[in-house]
Parts: sequence; structure tokens; C-alpha cells
Amino acid sequence: LISLYKIANDMEKTELVAVARDPDCVNSYYQMTVDDLLERGIISKTDTRLHHGINTGVVLYDLERMRQSSTYQVEVQINSYQKLVDYLDTHKLMLGDQDWFNFLRWKYPNMFRDLPCEYNSFVEGCDHPCLTKPKIKHI
Repeated sequence: LISLYKIANDMEKTELVAVARDPDCVNSYYQMTVDDLLERGIISKTDTRLHHGINTGVVLYDLERMRQSSTYQVEVQINSYQKLVDYLDTHKLMLGDQDWFNFLRWKYPNMFRDLPCEYNSFVEGCDHPCLTKPKIKHI
């Protein structure tokens, strides 16, 4: 937990959430959406952090910054989800908070920090690209 605490303390002022990416083996869930957003210029081809989905199994929230962010406060309003889906011109997915955070991250990448891969290591059924010893295993 100390290493996560250090990551939380090192977050930039614009970063509200730190979250790990989905390992490449399960990335296909978001890959069609990412490819479409790249093709239409919605997400940057040079910001490779956005070329995959994220997994909300382990998330660090800066609650104070979330409360203070006017953008975040607008996005948590009930009617904002449909506006976000319309902005991305994508379909609604089915993983609840994880989909919403992915959509939000593609629109507002500066709100998010990537956690290192060892915080979302898949144990089975995956050629995991993470070469670091797992700190949290996703079973």
C-alpha cells in the first residue's frame, strides 16, 4: 500500500484518478472503439496511453480534486453520460463504471494517471506483457 500512496502523492494537479490499463490479452473489448476513435481523430495517435482500455479493478481517487473539478462535476450528472457517448459517437458498452471511466479518459486524458502494470496482473489465460513482479493479481 505504501507504493500506491506514493503514486497518489505524485499525481499532477489535473489528475483525479489513477488506474491500470487492461492487459493486452483482454484489450479486444475496447480495441474496436479505440481504432474507431483514432480513425476519426477523437483521440490522439501520438498519445499511446489512450490506445487501450483501462481496468477499474484497482483505482486511486483524489476525492478532493474530484469535488473541486468543475469538469468532473458536470460529467457525473445523470444526463452527461449520453452526451459523452454522443461526443465519442460510440455505442454504450456494458461494464458500467469501467466503460464510463474509459469514455471520460478518452475525452479528458489529463484527468487520469496510469498505474504501473503490476497493479493489474492477470494470473490465468493471458500472455501478460508486464515484466514486473505482480503486486495485485487479477483473477
